[in-house]
Amino acid sequence: MVVDEAWLSRRGLGEDRGTGRDPPASRRAGSREAVVVRVMVVEDHDLIREVLAAALQAEPDIEVVACCPDGQTAIENLDQASPDVVVTDLSLPRVDGVAVTAHSRRHHRGVPVVVFTSAPHGHRAAAARAAGAHAILGKSADAGALATAVRTAAAEA
Repeated sequence: MVVDEAWLSRRGLGEDRGTGRDPPASRRAGSREAVVVRVMVVEDHDLIREVLAAALQAEPDIEVVACCPDGQTAIENLDQASPDVVVTDLSLPRVDGVAVTAHSRRHHRGVPVVVFTSAPHGHRAAAARAAGAHAILGKSADAGALATAVRTAAAEA
C-alpha cells in the first residue's frame, strides 16, 4: 500500500483506520460531541502533501486519515480510509485529480472533493468542477481557507 503509513504512524494516526468500526460518536445520530471531519490528502509532491496534512491535522475538528502520492492510490484506498472529504491536486501521476473527483462522485457519492491546485482557473479546474468537485482552491490560499473549504464540503455532503 502506498498510503503514507509511516507519516501517519509518526503522528499517531495509523491506528484503527478502515477497520469497519462503528462511526465515531461525533457522527452518530443525535450526538452532541464535536464533529470530526476525516480527510484524505492526495498530492504527489512529498513536502506539499506533508504540509497540507499537518495544517489540516492541526485543526481540532479535522483528522487526516490517509495521504496518497497519486490518484490511483487514492482510488484504491477510498473504501479503507473512509474519508468524509478528499483534498486533491489536479496534476498527479498515474491518475489525475479530475479522475479522482469523478470516481469519488460516482462510487462514493457522500464524499465531496476539494481541489487544491496551482491553476484554479485553468481548463483542468473546469473539468474537475464538471466532474463534481465541491470546491476549487488555488495553492496560494492559506491553511484557514483550506480548512474552511473542508468543513463546508463535509457539512454540505
